[in-house]
Amino acid sequence: MSLRLHALPTLPGVVRPGCKQLLCLLVITMTVSRGASGVCPTACICATDIVSCPNKNLSRVPGNLFRLIKRLDLSYNRIGLLDSEWIPVSLVKLNTLIIRHNNITSISTDSFSTTPNLKCLDLSSNKLKTVKSAVFQELKVLEVLLLYNNHISYLDPSAFGGLSQLQKLYLSGNFLTQFPMDLYVGRFKLAELMFLDVSYNRISSLPMHHINLVPGKQLRGIFLHGNPFVCDCSLYSLLIFWYRRHFSSVMDFKNDYTCRLWSDTRHFHQVLLLQDSFLNCSDSIINSSFRALGFIHEAQVGERLMVHCDGKTGRANTDFMWVGPDNRVLEPDKEMENFHVFPNGSLVIESPRFEDAGVYSCVAMNRQRLLNETVDVTINVSNFTIN
Repeated sequence: MSLRLHALPTLPGVVRPGCKQLLCLLVITMTVSRGASGVCPTACICATDIVSCPNKNLSRVPGNLFRLIKRLDLSYNRIGLLDSEWIPVSLVKLNTLIIRHNNITSISTDSFSTTPNLKCLDLSSNKLKTVKSAVFQELKVLEVLLLYNNHISYLDPSAFGGLSQLQKLYLSGNFLTQFPMDLYVGRFKLAELMFLDVSYNRISSLPMHHINLVPGKQLRGIFLHGNPFVCDCSLYSLLIFWYRRHFSSVMDFKNDYTCRLWSDTRHFHQVLLLQDSFLNCSDSIINSSFRALGFIHEAQVGERLMVHCDGKTGRANTDFMWVGPDNRVLEPDKEMENFHVFPNGSLVIESPRFEDAGVYSCVAMNRQRLLNETVDVTINVSNFTIN
């Protein structure tokens, strides 16, 4: 490096510094600058706002990190416990933290207090057994969380509480025995969660009566393949419906959806779930499952009925209309006898009649994504006072 010192103009009343003073000032400036920004640890490779320290036998985070880094890779090391002091410096600019393939067995509250602006956190391939209450509560803007290939058998209902921006959650390859319904209903539900991978766990059944509470735009992102399901017509009807709606979670992994058909208490056969004439499931059983999912509605003569258009395109930037059994087009804010369609796609029949029964098609047109979707809903009308 070459330094070129130019002569300074002489002004009245101004002291002209010599070369020694200039050199001293330069050294002080460089020292202050380096102390404020940090240095590249000897075990790491650094590039502007990226620090990479993989496979360096580290058991803790280096303390002299550049404080304005945006990406930190600590994969393939010996980090075992995440507590409030495991990152000794505040990294407020950090948005990606990779800690996969370590020996992490526990995460304490306040473990991420020094990294509040993370958007992607990779904790995959560690030794976590549980995810306790609110351990990620500081990560208000987290969008992607990878926890696959751990030993997780239990998720506290509030484990992901506060992650209001979380969009993708990877939990495949763990030991979960129950579907994490708390992610979609209740106090700690995640409204922005559009991708949940719980494939290859130990889930044997699904809470069929609660699945209907999950919005369609979130249903399409649930991946369940590779679990040891018990063969059941309700499960079949759910998955075959997703398949007919072209959910990629089922379409792309069709042959990985299997179930166990038990011959006795110790022996079972592995059967493909998505096959025609599965277990000879009757139409009545399949229809009862669709009722639970909200795709078959029972109305009583004269009693107001509301049906939602639960498509996978979402409601933002989306226009809706319904087509009735007689091919009449029903549009928002246009009254037609006792029918009314709201801007959010919901259809109301103020006073259902027998002749109003049939298949209604909701057509959702997303202006931003240039996508169209049709959702068919069957409405049955009965008079419960008639024996």
